[in-house]
Amino acid sequence: MSYWPSNCQTVRSKVCFSSVPGFSLARRGKLNRGPKDGTNMRVTLLRFARLNPSVKELRLHLCQNGEESKGVRDFVNTRYVQLKRDNPTLPILVRECSGVQPRLWVRYALGKEKSVALTNATAEDISKHIEVLNNAH
Repeated sequence: MSYWPSNCQTVRSKVCFSSVPGFSLARRGKLNRGPKDGTNMRVTLLRFARLNPSVKELRLHLCQNGEESKGVRDFVNTRYVQLKRDNPTLPILVRECSGVQPRLWVRYALGKEKSVALTNATAEDISKHIEVLNNAH
């Protein structure tokens, strides 16, 4: 099961939305053109600030079909692309395992790690956890 949005393609490890019919991606992370019927639709994507350089890796552990991992799957589907775009050199690992408790791991310089349980967390909660762990070190 892929957690990439169905309308994305990866080209040389960068995500492009060229396969989305009727849309063009502006440089600032906003879709600025509406569907071909002439209506305007503006979708603002969540902008993650560049993470602290002491953050060396993010890992998301989740279950493919467990109800408690639903928010993590939503986060990966909706916000992973922007997080990776804002932090292109940061390794972001998404690990799936059947029956596992969802958890966010952050690895800092010198191998220090911190983790947060994400059971029944929403995508917004996960964004807040990333911000807190980014500032924690």
